[in-house]
Amino acid sequence: MQSVPYVEYKKYLDKRRNCIICEKKTSYKIWAKDSYFKAIKCKSCGMVSIEPPLSEVGLNLYYQNNFHRREDAELKWSKRIEQYKLDKELIENFINKGNCLDVGCGGGLFLESLNNNFKKFGIDIDKTSIDYAKKNFKSDYRVESLGKDSLKNKSFDLIIMRGVIEHVLDPNLYVKRCGDLLKKGGLVYICATPNINSFTAEIYKNKWNLWHPIQHINLFDEKTLSSLFKKYGFERYFFTYPYINTPYESHINDSKSLIKDIFRIKNKQKIKNISPPFWGNMISIIFKKK
Repeated sequence: MQSVPYVEYKKYLDKRRNCIICEKKTSYKIWAKDSYFKAIKCKSCGMVSIEPPLSEVGLNLYYQNNFHRREDAELKWSKRIEQYKLDKELIENFINKGNCLDVGCGGGLFLESLNNNFKKFGIDIDKTSIDYAKKNFKSDYRVESLGKDSLKNKSFDLIIMRGVIEHVLDPNLYVKRCGDLLKKGGLVYICATPNINSFTAEIYKNKWNLWHPIQHINLFDEKTLSSLFKKYGFERYFFTYPYINTPYESHINDSKSLIKDIFRIKNKQKIKNISPPFWGNMISIIFKKK
């Protein structure tokens, strides 16, 4: 999504953060700009962050009623449900029972798609999402955020963050808390997360279809995600870039659009449209607690 000024949120801009990976102010270069946002890339570790991001207050306001906003977009919603099945199949190849926590669980639809050998828990900061989950499902759902939760340490076998880690103000807090909550050998499953090291991201910048500086404030790749989790006692266990055979794939049409825009760039013409879906755009990655 491109050009997202969201003037009503400008008053909630926070101060610049230290690099998420290096955890200090480091030299950086501008990766992209849009309205009053900059994406800056750390010259030391390569982490790309939106600066300034919304404050915690601004983010909480933005994400209220998030479940119904997604539900209203019918075409996107139907594709999301199809993708849930693929994401479920992937993680159940590695673990198929135990205590499972879904962080940013939305209305609980992905969590409930997992088999019933899991004991399921879901948390989300959006009350409308949790209200929906409680009304429709029997699992344990709570309006909480990770790191400010009431969950018991060393009680989970699997933690899911589906389309979450790129949205949070302090990913270090989230990953550290995952380490506290997981049993030894437990898994963290990150999926539906944009990959900044993709071919299309590099070409399109702020016209990349996953560019959304209000929401996607941490722009990771496999390397930076692995560096973040390594700090808290995790090892990378598996990763892949889902695109082929997903509901978002239209390989011929996507390739044609991409080739046309590459020629526009070569001829020093402006790209008018956002990028098409393409291989490498998204990353699914599993980390194991040592």
